[in-house]
Amino acid sequence: MDTSTQDAVKARRLAEACKILRISRSTLYRRIDDGTFKAVKIGGVRLITEDSINAALQAA
Repeated sequence: MDTSTQDAVKARRLAEACKILRISRSTLYRRIDDGTFKAVKIGGVRLITEDSINAALQAA
């Protein structure tokens, strides 16, 4: 089994993403719902992919 982390998706917790993007938690949830941000749920934790965050920052 390959344990390489090259293919691993990097993600941030919602609170971190909100600080980086300077948006409220409710706005972040709306953007997840409309597809602006890709979220993954691992266990009981929802994370926002860094690719989604970077794309939003580039567009701003």
